[in-house]
Amino acid sequence: MNSQISLFDTLGAIQMNNGVVKMYFVAQGPVLSEDVDPSKVKPELQEAIAMPLPGFLYALSVIGNFMKDERMRQALEASQKAGVIPEGLDISSLPGASLPETGDSAAEATKISASKKNNGRAEESQAATA
Repeated sequence: MNSQISLFDTLGAIQMNNGVVKMYFVAQGPVLSEDVDPSKVKPELQEAIAMPLPGFLYALSVIGNFMKDERMRQALEASQKAGVIPEGLDISSLPGASLPETGDSAAEATKISASKKNNGRAEESQAATA
């Protein structure tokens, strides 16, 4: 298997359709200078990645755990002070932060998603079979 590492400026958009999550990674454009009008700098699509919903939900749990690391908290605070991200951003509100930390995270995240989608019917059917 060929491994490849890609570098992008940011995530431009995320979409989900039929259980497939698509993430669009973009470049922000040229480095801003006095002669570049910021309103004319447009993000440029670099790559799109698709993954099944359970894999994406597992990735959210990984990100949630990563955001709880003290070094990430310090980086987040420094970015807030520098004005890179909004002040008062609560780590617990970030993706994956409220997902289960123990057990099979992908399976648990899928159960959470299914129960929300089916207004709790998924949990009822699982309880009946347990």
